Amino acid sequence: MENGFDIRDRVLYKYKGTDKQVVIPDSVVTIYEKAFRFCNTVESIEVPDSVNMIMWGAFSFCDNLERLVIPASVNFISVSAIQGSTKLKTIVLNDSEYYYVKDNKIYSKGKEPVVISTEIAPPQG
Repeated sequence: MENGFDIRDRVLYKYKGTDKQVVIPDSVVTIYEKAFRFCNTVESIEVPDSVNMIMWGAFSFCDNLERLVIPASVNFISVSAIQGSTKLKTIVLNDSEYYYVKDNKIYSKGKEPVVISTEIAPPQG
């Protein structure tokens, strides 16, 4: 584990650090389920261009997360990826052909846009 990141085979499984400003290493291509879940020290997360998948609950219930930067390289963001992170004020998602930000929520592009929820719901597991 380096700098609080549990990364194996280019997958970020868990962040166990205590930094307020987190920049995910360029070696990561997938952010696994619940990787940052309940990381309450984190205020800002920057996802690198190497990442293309953000799995279920990856940034969920981060009580102090205010800023999330997601690159256009991400072509899959699971529903509930940011669920319960209610202080999230800024979502940066530029030039994505798959997603857009409106009213500080992430939506999928397509015939029927799906919101990537920021609503509070009881944690499961």
